[in-house]
Amino acid sequence: MELMLRVRDGQDAGAFEELMRRYQRPLVGFLMRLTGNLDAAQDLAEETFVRVWQSAPRYRPSAKFTTWLFTIASRLATDHARRAQVRRSVSLDAPAADDGRALAETLADADPAADQQLAGAQDAALVRAAVQELPLEQRTALALCEFENLSYAEAAQAMGCTVKSVELRIYRAKQTLREKLRRLL
Repeated sequence: MELMLRVRDGQDAGAFEELMRRYQRPLVGFLMRLTGNLDAAQDLAEETFVRVWQSAPRYRPSAKFTTWLFTIASRLATDHARRAQVRRSVSLDAPAADDGRALAETLADADPAADQQLAGAQDAALVRAAVQELPLEQRTALALCEFENLSYAEAAQAMGCTVKSVELRIYRAKQTLREKLRRLL
């Protein structure tokens, strides 16, 4: 928060660069969990930092900096998902999603001793695919609380909803994942 206050008070480029260095990786990871696409996650992380810089004069330290950062990122991810949904509904020949089978088959052909690695990679791909099928609100709540270690209250603030809504979204996400993965695994 101290770095962001320095950015706010003087548009301190050095403090801003330090914020980017500290939070680039967690932010890209969070956005990757929401979008399922590394390029999109990196683009959205860059846009998030642009918004942080532009909004710096209006920053108020009423919450942790990370809560504010993830609020901006989750809103950008929501807008991105809406735009992607419009593009998908307009597209007549959307490419099929890669569920990791091609990589798994390549690994299996390359090294017969890689069976355990292959099984782990396939399971991880199935989990990632199942998470990507969750509604965006559930994915966001899960990513904020389970992967970014925000409290339910911080996640609620970042998502603009109540703590009960976050609890319910996480409960439903875990319930859906258990059911899907039970069938798949």
